[in-house]
Amino acid sequence: MRSAIAEIRRLVDDLRPPAIDEVGLVDAIRQRADSLAADVAFEVVGATIRPLPAAVEVAVFRISAEAMTNVVRHSGASRCRVELATDLNGVPV
Repeated sequence: MRSAIAEIRRLVDDLRPPAIDEVGLVDAIRQRADSLAADVAFEVVGATIRPLPAAVEVAVFRISAEAMTNVVRHSGASRCRVELATDLNGVPV
């Protein structure tokens, strides 16, 4: 039963990370950066992101998380800046 509950929670988290709703998109990305920051100092900038459709928020989170993971795995960098911005219509750029 515990295993099934853990699997259901993992699947739900995969659909929409709870951190997005708990702390907002930018802070959710910051949390992800903090969890990866073994050898890379991440800076996440973008405190004024306007509310976005849920699917867009998840996509931005997933793309950011994958990009940061790739920096850690493949770049050899010691620092990484992630900047989130929207255009005048609220579309992520």
